[in-house]
Amino acid sequence: MLIIEDAKLEALANKLGTLPELTHTNIDKYLAECSIQDISTKSRSVSLGYIAGDSKSKRIYKCFINEFHKTNNDLRIVSFIERALDPSRFADSKRYDDVLNDINSVLLFMGCEINKSGKVKIVKKANTIDEVQERINALENEAKKRNIHSEVLKYCKREYLDKDYFHAQFEASKGLFQRIRDLTNQNVDGTKLINGVFSTDEPMLILPNLKLTERTDKDEFLGYKHLFEYVVNAVRNPEGHTPRILASEELGECLDNFVIISRCHRFLDNCSTTCYTYAKKLQ
Repeated sequence: MLIIEDAKLEALANKLGTLPELTHTNIDKYLAECSIQDISTKSRSVSLGYIAGDSKSKRIYKCFINEFHKTNNDLRIVSFIERALDPSRFADSKRYDDVLNDINSVLLFMGCEINKSGKVKIVKKANTIDEVQERINALENEAKKRNIHSEVLKYCKREYLDKDYFHAQFEASKGLFQRIRDLTNQNVDGTKLINGVFSTDEPMLILPNLKLTERTDKDEFLGYKHLFEYVVNAVRNPEGHTPRILASEELGECLDNFVIISRCHRFLDNCSTTCYTYAKKLQ
């Protein structure tokens, strides 16, 4: 059971009531679907005039508080919240992210949060505003602290913020290889792509200051190549073949791999294409 107090329910109702996606018609529908008694005052015409009913926020609060005190149960309230915040009702993902953060700023004080799938789950109750903000922004803050390259999150931000670390790493690795293909106009993937692009005989991408005729420079170049091979063999391939239920989804491991993929992207930031790249494009 959630930790529900009248003031917290009122704050939640105020947040929900501001959503343009949640109309009075939808409120009618969700209350009925969740078997929550509608005790709110509806707008009505009288004689030649018009009497305004309860606002959306007031309607939700009155119905929620009545339901909870009548049943001492929050299941129907949770069901209403999940219907109102079903991701299919929001066309823009950024808008949905902002809405979830706003709603979670109240729900965390009640010992729960709603995730990117639109499902409410029990979590540790927050006690301060600072704690709420820290938890809402925790994943993004961790990425910033580790200086994760923007190209990494570009391909997997939704999975990462939804704590889907399994697919986040997979999508980040795919994004890295796509960037290599874009730079070199290649149509292959995985080990074949890495071996072709980072050949010591005919490299297609290389740092301008490296001279592969020099032993030290060649070793540095091969070191970078091994980083890309790690992403293929330790991130891309296992994620592609391991059943998700058997895979690790730890945040720490995900961030460690993000750091490695970021290092690869920074190498690409500073790379130049070679004459061998041009020759391949002409083939």
